[in-house]
Amino acid sequence: MAAKKVAIIGGGPSGLTTLKQCLEEGLEAVIFEERDGIGGQWRYEAPDPETGFTRSSVYQGVILNSMRDTTSFSDFPIDPAQYPQYFGHSKMLNYLEDYTNHFGLGKHIRLHTKVISCTQLPDGRWTVVHQANGENQVTSEYDAVFACSGHCSHPSTPNFEGMSSYQGEILHSHVYRTPAGFEGKKVALIGFGSSAMDLACELVTVAKEVHMITRRGGWVIPRYILGQPAESYENRISETVLPDTISQWVQTKILNFAIGKHPEVIRPEHRVLDANPTLHSNLIEYIEVGKIKAHRTNVERFTETSLVLKNGTVLDVDAVICCTGYYIDAPYLPEESYHAKDSSVLKSPNTLDLYKMIISPRFTNLFFIGYVELFGPLLPVAEIQARWASAIVTGRVKLPSVDEMNQQVKQHREHLLKTVC
Repeated sequence: MAAKKVAIIGGGPSGLTTLKQCLEEGLEAVIFEERDGIGGQWRYEAPDPETGFTRSSVYQGVILNSMRDTTSFSDFPIDPAQYPQYFGHSKMLNYLEDYTNHFGLGKHIRLHTKVISCTQLPDGRWTVVHQANGENQVTSEYDAVFACSGHCSHPSTPNFEGMSSYQGEILHSHVYRTPAGFEGKKVALIGFGSSAMDLACELVTVAKEVHMITRRGGWVIPRYILGQPAESYENRISETVLPDTISQWVQTKILNFAIGKHPEVIRPEHRVLDANPTLHSNLIEYIEVGKIKAHRTNVERFTETSLVLKNGTVLDVDAVICCTGYYIDAPYLPEESYHAKDSSVLKSPNTLDLYKMIISPRFTNLFFIGYVELFGPLLPVAEIQARWASAIVTGRVKLPSVDEMNQQVKQHREHLLKTVC
């Protein structure tokens, strides 16, 4: 019996491990990668000087929020002699290239090839229309499709009153690369995630003023606590053995001991473990000494020269950086395969209607690998997702009924409604 054929869209970490797992399952697999090399977001590129377009959201100073010892794929450990505990984008790309070469994945990867569309046939298989640079479009058929193109390529920019009249610079963190160009300027950042914190702490070295605007605040954890990587305290004992109240108490005590009490302006209402905290070693100090001014509110409107906040504060600033995340968009797929726009429970462009955050109950041979938000490393999670999904294609793993999958999806939406919105 001929091996089943699968198409993998995207040559980043999720796509690479998916390719390896599929090959080990005996599948005939190919990666379609639009760019000139593997790595996905970790292949740094500057925005186009004319259009500002870039596929990568990685800035020069980015440092991984997950530690070396847990970031690697299970079958290809990161060498501690060559990599520090936390490292940047160039090291990450080196690791992914070494992984690709070590397992001989390159011959299964088509670079410079864009996927135009994926359409399911009446028999359940997929037609994939793809196009290499300068060539005609080609249509191929596959037994399954793996979407591995990630969720950090389509910036989500807010739309506030008066933005069009603002005479300063407005940009999304997606196109930020270095502090160059912000010397002596007054800068406001909207958002309080990892990128916002990194950019704010870079900008204090050159900018006249740096403001952070956050609606809810958030827990900020240093990369090292008591000499150990913060991630090492997040383990099975604290998550499964200890009662929730005790685990929360222990984690809060460790955090308070390490950095003292959180500044009230950014201290969130939720407990430490109720939502993903953010790793950063300098932000708290910069806020406490006044180098970064945090505002616990939202933007009400823009004027020609300023931001008017909902608490009445007026910020006269030269530039605004929207660190407001991304929306999930896979233009090569039918939109109903991943967006939960028909959900009466939760409507969001970032909500995926997926069983186990991997598979659509409506399209049981279409898999989304790596479309998760984590406190910790993505690579091992994507590896396990790909291993499970590829076993579904070969029939080694059986899915529950559609009704059961839909019920789990509904429960997950309700959980998001309680913890995120």
